[in-house]
Amino acid sequence: MSKSRRLFNTLFIVVATGALLMQRPVQAQSLREQLIGTWKLVSSTRYLGDKVEPWLFGTNSMGILMYTSDGYMCGNLMNLNRPNFVGTDLRSGSVTEKAVAFDTFFAYCSRYEVNEAEHYVVHKIESSLFPNWTGSPQKRFIELQGNRLALRTPPILAEGKEAVAVLVWERAQ
Repeated sequence: MSKSRRLFNTLFIVVATGALLMQRPVQAQSLREQLIGTWKLVSSTRYLGDKVEPWLFGTNSMGILMYTSDGYMCGNLMNLNRPNFVGTDLRSGSVTEKAVAFDTFFAYCSRYEVNEAEHYVVHKIESSLFPNWTGSPQKRFIELQGNRLALRTPPILAEGKEAVAVLVWERAQ
């Protein structure tokens, strides 16, 4: 077989294979697959009755949220202006310092399950800074647009009014 014929055959196989691959239906990622990765907090808002306000740590906050492929998640939020303890030992803080540290940080880790049809995730809390959540399921409604993820709580009663919190995250680069 001539050199030009072999080149033609090779090119034909490459083009034909490419055409076949392009005809395969592209499967969209599941909602669960889209969650996997690391996210950084963009905003945290609470809707309380007819009032809209920055939530938890205000506009001066940061947070990291991670979903793993093996079904675990971990998230934390903190106020960027957290004061340091006077001492350098982890347990050396005064009662006041510890109270301020608790009031300016929040975190929990859990297993998670995604309901694809109804667009929500349930975090099955295994450890939490807020002890009352340990062992509880926490439902969050999911909205994904590009590299942005919004998680919304179901309505709860707060200060005698219906409240909903919405945290917006951006995929970490």
